Amino acid sequence: MENTSLTLQDMYAFLSEKWDSEERAVFHLALFQGLRCNEIYDLKWENIDFDKFLITANGRTRRLDVITAYLLQDCKRATGERVFSRFQTYNSFRVWLTKKLKNHDGITISALNKVHIATMMGLGIGNNVLCKMLGLSHSRLNGIRQPLSEMASGLN
Repeated sequence: MENTSLTLQDMYAFLSEKWDSEERAVFHLALFQGLRCNEIYDLKWENIDFDKFLITANGRTRRLDVITAYLLQDCKRATGERVFSRFQTYNSFRVWLTKKLKNHDGITISALNKVHIATMMGLGIGNNVLCKMLGLSHSRLNGIRQPLSEMASGLN
């Protein structure tokens, strides 16, 4: 079952664990960039501008935080046009994620996305901007707004 009430302490404990650069990059892309699982899997090197700290996924460009940029730079030793090209299929990527997260009750890529959205809400970013930034419809955002509002209030 997915945890919809992750705290900052939960996230800190999760990110403080011993992860390699690729694992950290995946989790940072979800938590700090709001990328969904399929967007992380499909991410291509050409969609990352390390000089301007920008990342484009699903046609939406956003600022890339310094730590995630550093982690992605460390992954650059990988070959292929996709950042996580060692995964031949989306399913193999999902299986890998499931194994990595199996000991972390309730932590999923979706839960990390929700923490990202709750953080943005806590910063006062409006619905229109959130929908555009994350590629969500207003009805989808409204469907997850209540649990996120509670989470956002806990982030202050």
